[in-house]
Amino acid sequence: SSPNNLLPIIAEVVSGKKEYVSIFGNDYETQDGTAQRDYVDIQDITNAQILAIKYINNSNKVNEIINIGSGKGTSVIKFINTFERICNKKINKKFQPRREGDISKSIASNKKAYKILNWRPKYNCEHSCKAFWHWRNSNK
Repeated sequence: SSPNNLLPIIAEVVSGKKEYVSIFGNDYETQDGTAQRDYVDIQDITNAQILAIKYINNSNKVNEIINIGSGKGTSVIKFINTFERICNKKINKKFQPRREGDISKSIASNKKAYKILNWRPKYNCEHSCKAFWHWRNSNK
């Protein structure tokens, strides 16, 4: 099956499995017209899950909803440009119409995660791209 997350899609384009990255909408009310999303590093997600398990074990609260995110928006174009710079390759992109239901910005508040779990994200999108690129090149 095809990935739905941006980073694996970019990797498929860089490796030649896909012709281009589809960017859905370039007319949003954002700085560059592309949607802003809260990209959170997989290591940060893992750390949050470990802290959540410890929290459950210590409090017996199993129905707590806690957002995990960077708390910052990164545009689709900025994310792709960051990956291009890191892998030193041009990534083909193609603008598509907006998808139904998509919004211009989706950014998580991580205040509750900090308050309850003492969790803060440590990694930015550049780190995510570098780590993914290194992992991908080590696992060909």
